[in-house]
Amino acid sequence: MALFDARLKEKPMLVAVNKMDLPEARERWATLEAEIKQRGYEAVAISAATGENVRSTLWKLFELLKTVPEEVVLEVLP
Repeated sequence: MALFDARLKEKPMLVAVNKMDLPEARERWATLEAEIKQRGYEAVAISAATGENVRSTLWKLFELLKTVPEEVVLEVLP
C-alpha cells in the first residue's frame, strides 16, 4: 500500500479474509491470522456468502475510521 501512496502506511488497517464458508479456508485460518498479526495488522475472518462476521467487521471499520484525522487538501491555484 505504501508503494501506491506513502500516506497509506500511516493509516490504520484491518485485513478481512473472505471465504470462511469453505472448509479449506477454515483449516488455514489460524496460521494465516498468526502471520497477519505477526506483521502488525489486525485480521478478521468473514464469509460474504453466508454473511458471517460481515456486519461486525463493518462496525469495526466504522469505529476505526472515526480515529483517522481528517486530511486537509490544499488546492494549488494556477
